[in-house]
Amino acid sequence: MQTNFTVLFSSSYLCLFVRAVDRRLSKNNRESNRFTTCFTMHLFLLGVCYVGLGASEGVRSAELPFKEAYTIEPQLAGKKPQLESFSVGPRGNLWMGCRIPGENGAPDSGHIFVYDPTGLLFNSFPIAFIPQAINFSTKSWLYVASSDKIARVALQGNIEAELSSERLYETKDLAKLSQSGLPSIAATDDAVFVAYPQSEDGKYRIFRLSPDLSVEAEIISDIDCCSRQLDLQTDGKNILLTEASQGKVSVYSTSGKRIKTFGKKSSTEPNGFSGDCNPLAIRVLSEDHVLTGEIGSGALKKFKIDGTLVSHLANVKLPEECRRISIGFDEERNWYYMMNASANCVSVIMLAEEVPDEPIK
Repeated sequence: MQTNFTVLFSSSYLCLFVRAVDRRLSKNNRESNRFTTCFTMHLFLLGVCYVGLGASEGVRSAELPFKEAYTIEPQLAGKKPQLESFSVGPRGNLWMGCRIPGENGAPDSGHIFVYDPTGLLFNSFPIAFIPQAINFSTKSWLYVASSDKIARVALQGNIEAELSSERLYETKDLAKLSQSGLPSIAATDDAVFVAYPQSEDGKYRIFRLSPDLSVEAEIISDIDCCSRQLDLQTDGKNILLTEASQGKVSVYSTSGKRIKTFGKKSSTEPNGFSGDCNPLAIRVLSEDHVLTGEIGSGALKKFKIDGTLVSHLANVKLPEECRRISIGFDEERNWYYMMNASANCVSVIMLAEEVPDEPIK
């Protein structure tokens, strides 16, 4: 948008300049001189517009090291699964939490699909609630959260432990408060961290739970979110939150003490986050590196935890609308992933030179 404004301003300025030159031409000058001067200036104007627009397009389509190769969409015979959440699990498989719309007045149901990175269905199973957030601990324990429940789920699908989220809300009107935001969840071997709406004004609070979900304690409150979303991750030593309304990532200790923040709203600076509601997704890559994802631009960026930009990895085509996204990384393959809820799929992102000429079937 800023580049287009620059081009428009330059064009307007040059138009005025051409007009001024034209007026200064003496009436005694030959008509051919007037025509030649004006024609030359207009050619120059068109050249500037062309270069400016080309530069604008170049910013959007710059050669980045990674590129979207293909997408994977959850499929269920006779049904239309709606993608709610996503995480990279054991062996690099893609775990997708979905809502299955009810038929003939029946309530919606939950389902989890497991795909290998090429899009082959590895496993799937129903779950007793809508899996709105899904993540793994370092021990590969699967944790799933919805507006009304948190559970540790075995990889085969049976629930090993659960907790009603009523114990985490300040009100019992879950149906009303759950409209204020979606849950988020992250886990280590020793603790589970969940984010839930605190009030109807969009604020969030963070709780620390034991691995068996038997103990809970509020550790952070009054966290700003954007578009009903707050992403939460942990590297074992820190909790990382996306405060998209402020264009930043916040880093807290696991006891809830704010350590630092990084990022700012900017569509032109490489280490900035574009738009009014970014970053909307985050993932921990290692103890000192994190991955961020943005709606609109679809930018996937790698940062050091101190806020230093390491690389702008890729741009994934996403709609402008604020729908939930989630991101992931497969270290063994060096592949990245971005969940696109609007298109109901997960994008597989690999090095540009490795993208196959034909879609993987």
